[in-house]
Amino acid sequence: MKNTTPVSPDFTQVAERLIQRGSFLTAGEVDWIRAQTAALTPSSDLDAWLQPGTALLNDPEQLKIRVIEQGEPAATRIAGLPRRMFAIMKATRLCNLRCKYCNAWRAGPNQVMTFEVLAQSTREILQSGVPCVDFVWHGGEVTLLDIDFFRKARWLQTRYQRPGQEVSNSIQTNATILTDEWAQFFRENKFAVGVSLDAMATFHDENRLDVADKETWSRVLKGLGILRRNDVEFGLLVVVTARLAACDPAAILSFLASTGSTGVSFVNVIPDNKATDIAQDPHYLPFSEYVAFLQRIHGVWRRDYSTRLRVRELDALEKLLIDGTPRICVHAGHCMGEFLTVEPDGMVAACDKYVGDPNYTFGTIAAPGSLARLYETEKLAAARQVAAADTANMKACPFFSLCNGGCPHDNRLSKIFDRKWAGNCCGLGPLLEDIRESLPRREPSVT
Repeated sequence: MKNTTPVSPDFTQVAERLIQRGSFLTAGEVDWIRAQTAALTPSSDLDAWLQPGTALLNDPEQLKIRVIEQGEPAATRIAGLPRRMFAIMKATRLCNLRCKYCNAWRAGPNQVMTFEVLAQSTREILQSGVPCVDFVWHGGEVTLLDIDFFRKARWLQTRYQRPGQEVSNSIQTNATILTDEWAQFFRENKFAVGVSLDAMATFHDENRLDVADKETWSRVLKGLGILRRNDVEFGLLVVVTARLAACDPAAILSFLASTGSTGVSFVNVIPDNKATDIAQDPHYLPFSEYVAFLQRIHGVWRRDYSTRLRVRELDALEKLLIDGTPRICVHAGHCMGEFLTVEPDGMVAACDKYVGDPNYTFGTIAAPGSLARLYETEKLAAARQVAAADTANMKACPFFSLCNGGCPHDNRLSKIFDRKWAGNCCGLGPLLEDIRESLPRREPSVT
């Protein structure tokens, strides 16, 4: 018999929120949920509102969910957790490109995150008590996966998200195989989208070739067009090689501004972590030269582009000088444990810059309670000690209170490769001086 007990407003609001989050639901499924409100009481199991999402899951996946949830409880209220966690989810290490400066792709089996790892890691992270979680989806190339992988990821986030917990998603793609369906999914699920693109066509087609050794510039531009057509905001990620650093900053910024991007991030090349000699990686740009490149970009950007194109590194440093609040990881300090990379097999490492380094692989997150154990590992404690030791001599730098000694991995590379590095500054000092000089001077207040 149909239960006609009125549904409380709060309960109905919960249902509406689930419907809004569940963009993977069909129109018929949404109508079905709305129709059930007359048949559910406030004491009804809220899980009933999530069940339509299981239409995404096959029988083995539904069984895995039941096994996970009937086993050891997920980690709860882990001591020492940061307020915000960045979970860098390596959905796949497979890639359709073979970029000459990239060490992140893999071939062969076991390079796609299993549903069990996806479900268990999502549960562990969201149930840990972290108030804010940013899921950062990386590859390889994530759009090689079926789009249902990400629909399932969103369903799992909705299932395990705690009340009041903030959850966001961003994704990095080479944009060579984007479709309207992908773009619509990004927009509907509020995914921040970053597209890898070298800023000059010549350099892009030299470095970013596909598996058949063919150029990809035109395919990326087509992908950007798909994002624009579907009203998806996107940012660009530009790898700064030695050759690009020698280019005219005005030409670089002119092209980037023409793409319709909301912003750009200039990222330095990361050599193989096994390299001990700079000659082993001709693309690598020592950090002092990378900073010099940003100084040249800053002069042109501040004059001609600051109102049209956000440059992540420069914008973050400007705001840092104004209010002292870090906006990006490299200025935050104490990043070990705040940024975690989850591999397809569930192994967890520090941020993706440390790929392949066993000293920065902390354990697994593919079992109940594993996140709590991971935070107690000797490797994580040792990584924090190394990062602190590298910045010990920087505390006399006038900018240390702002940059907190910079990125531990950049400092590590500087120790190995950069002959100009003295260890008393992370290297951002000259750029911070330039930016400080360019900021409008504040008039003293009149009392």
